[in-house]
Amino acid sequence: MPAGILLVAFVAGCAPGAPPATVASGADPCLIDSDSRDTLDLFVADLPSAQHAPVPRNDSERLVFRQLYATLLRIDCTGAVRAGLAERWLPDRDGELWRLELGEHRFGRGEPITAQRVVESFARVGLTDEQPWLARLESPGPRTLAVTLAAPDSTGPIRLANPALAIAGAPARPGGWPEPSGPFRVGMAADSVVLLVPVEGEGPVLRFRRAPSGDDRDLLEAGAGLLITRDPAAIAYAARIPVLDVIPLPWDVTYALVSPIVPPISIPTDSAGRAEFRASLARDAVRSAARGAEPPFGGSATAACRADFPSGSRPRPRVIYPEGDATARELAERIVAIAPVRLTAAALPPEALDASLAEAGDVAFVVPFARAEAVSCRGLPPLPSGATIEPLVDTRAHLILRRDAPRLTLDADGVPRILP
Repeated sequence: MPAGILLVAFVAGCAPGAPPATVASGADPCLIDSDSRDTLDLFVADLPSAQHAPVPRNDSERLVFRQLYATLLRIDCTGAVRAGLAERWLPDRDGELWRLELGEHRFGRGEPITAQRVVESFARVGLTDEQPWLARLESPGPRTLAVTLAAPDSTGPIRLANPALAIAGAPARPGGWPEPSGPFRVGMAADSVVLLVPVEGEGPVLRFRRAPSGDDRDLLEAGAGLLITRDPAAIAYAARIPVLDVIPLPWDVTYALVSPIVPPISIPTDSAGRAEFRASLARDAVRSAARGAEPPFGGSATAACRADFPSGSRPRPRVIYPEGDATARELAERIVAIAPVRLTAAALPPEALDASLAEAGDVAFVVPFARAEAVSCRGLPPLPSGATIEPLVDTRAHLILRRDAPRLTLDADGVPRILP
């Protein structure tokens, strides 16, 4: 499942010429408090790779990297803008140039996180040149970042809250883990387990283990202290266990019907009819938590990343969906059932699906998109320039948490940040 974050606009007062924007005030409404300092067991489908850090490639790395690497800004589960490594941000020129002031933060080995180190972090992972919204990133002072946007924007540089733009220091050795900017560091990494320990002082140890194949309910029986799941059976099971809390997370994924040429089904053109069509899919076709897709739709930011439409393509009469994605399969099967022409639903692994998309090899595709605006073209599917995207349903996961788990807070995409 792709990673996504719901980026919202700054509050009024961040428009050009207004006073400096500051962090959200008051208590954190996304905080789940606890005084536990015990080891927390977490199961992930794939153990994280140091070579990918700090940019996650899958849900497992999204959870692990969120504990290791901080972003300049953060969006909490209510959509409020909060401080990350930057304490404040203010416009300097018509909403095109913004200045961010860094707080007193350090990497895992104690080196100060300066503006120059932030610039180097972006350059190290090759993201600086891949941001269509970012014209330039500079460090005019030790703790000042100058962010020049490609076009004036009164909402400011809030895309810097995206976890794909987390900050990391250089690895201590080639091939090693990049230095963390967050509250945890890698204490041990092996084939079957990764341990994260607090950078400073005492606190919980986070033990990430590879999840055995099977039912999420088995992971709870095996002692998982925190589990993010979309499995209705596991959610219902956890709700019956007194020591577990079940917390709905924000809507984070839009499933869309992508048609390289012409959509294979007729979709109502009026807003009421289209809303009812989407609601019926969420109600009748999808087993996991779903609703009819609502703005901001995932996939809406793909226009700048599209490739030329292949000439002379003859698409196969199939509706393709990602292998192993139950919701995409359910939607593809419903599309096949209501299509006026004979189609089949077929699953493809990621590389084969991307190849078919790029060459318009099939009639239609059910594709999950993060509901956030993409910060770069990296990781987006290779859509042909003429393809249409019809949002179908939004989905969300649930957090299952043991009541003796350490305290944590939730980001806008529902991914927890565990607090030492």
